[in-house]
Amino acid sequence: VVNDAHSIVVDAGLSAGPLQFYSTDAAWTADLVGALAPGAEVIAQTSVVDGDNVTDYALIFAIEQGAELAGGATAANRIVGFSIPADQPYDASRMTDEAWAFWAAAVNWLNTPVTPVTPTPAPPGTPAQEVVWDFENGNDHGFTLWSLNPATPAADDPAVAGDEAITGGWEPGNPNNLPEAGVVWTIGPPTQMDGLLPGADPDNARTGANGLLDYSSGTERMTADHSFLNTFNLNYHGDFVHDQKNDQIATSPAVLLYEGAILTASVAASGADHAPALDESGKGYTDGSGGIAVLSADDGSLLASMETEGRNFEDDFVLDLSAFAGQKVIIEVVDAHEGGWGWMAVDEIRITNATVVPGP
Repeated sequence: VVNDAHSIVVDAGLSAGPLQFYSTDAAWTADLVGALAPGAEVIAQTSVVDGDNVTDYALIFAIEQGAELAGGATAANRIVGFSIPADQPYDASRMTDEAWAFWAAAVNWLNTPVTPVTPTPAPPGTPAQEVVWDFENGNDHGFTLWSLNPATPAADDPAVAGDEAITGGWEPGNPNNLPEAGVVWTIGPPTQMDGLLPGADPDNARTGANGLLDYSSGTERMTADHSFLNTFNLNYHGDFVHDQKNDQIATSPAVLLYEGAILTASVAASGADHAPALDESGKGYTDGSGGIAVLSADDGSLLASMETEGRNFEDDFVLDLSAFAGQKVIIEVVDAHEGGWGWMAVDEIRITNATVVPGP
């Protein structure tokens, strides 16, 4: 289960993580996640790992009424897709209680009337607007960069990457600083910290012979002359600069969505296990998640999310927000993953047919 924010999963009483669908082994006939209709939300998937290559297959997905289908059509009704078991029937003798809970919740969701949201068109006579957050020249565009566990501020050392006032410094096992607490976000090019001592996880840092950070000494992971919102620059490695209990979250200003809003994020790395999902504790996101989350600006509920697995170099990831026309939303960039590719760097976020809501 990769999307425990969806009402089907909530109604089934399940959470993100492994799901046993059959009491005996079964083969699946499944589609690639990338082959689903644009408006489909993946709820459960299986992944095949081959070295650095990970291929995701959708087993259960949902499409909201009005969401985009292949060819640009829209769904007239809600749709739930269950992948076809190649060698097992759907019967009570083989399906587990969890599987039947999923099935019943899916039927309930299909039969629940959809409350329409009146779309908010762009103001008359105003051309379609686009929100662009490019993070160039250190511009944070009003984002709040924070961590689930704040650090105890320490005096800044100008010879060390980062600001110890928000990182707390590096001392594994100390709950007051990295990796257990503290902010690792920076905004800048991947050469930003050249010539400084690593600000986190020095044992894995990308450094020259002098022990100072040197981006050119390793494989290029992102465009060197672009500025990124990132969890990479403190040591030019990123995998273990924070633990997965210390979520790194970048929160945008509120955005008003018009008809046809589409979000595109250009992201490098982010080897997260699944798309951002709110943690059951009510604090932060589920361990191992990462990518883009879209929250209601009114009540903080999770409206949509996507995993942004841009390994090796930058990739574009697209999230259709047209179903939320007329709503004010907040975008959160989430890194709640540690380990291999446990970092992310956002080159740019664009939202068509949208505008930033002026602050107070």
